[in-house]
Amino acid sequence: MAVVVAALMPVDAPLLTQIITLQTILAAATMPIAIALVA
Repeated sequence: MAVVVAALMPVDAPLLTQIITLQTILAAATMPIAIALVA
C-alpha cells in the first residue's frame, strides 16, 4: 500500500521501497530477540 502511494507522489519510490523492505527484514530479525528478553 505504501509503495503505491509513494509511486503516486513526487518522491523517490525505489528508495522508499528499499526502506520499507529493510524495516521489514530488521523487524523480522529483532522480534524474536525482543520476545526472548521479555519472556
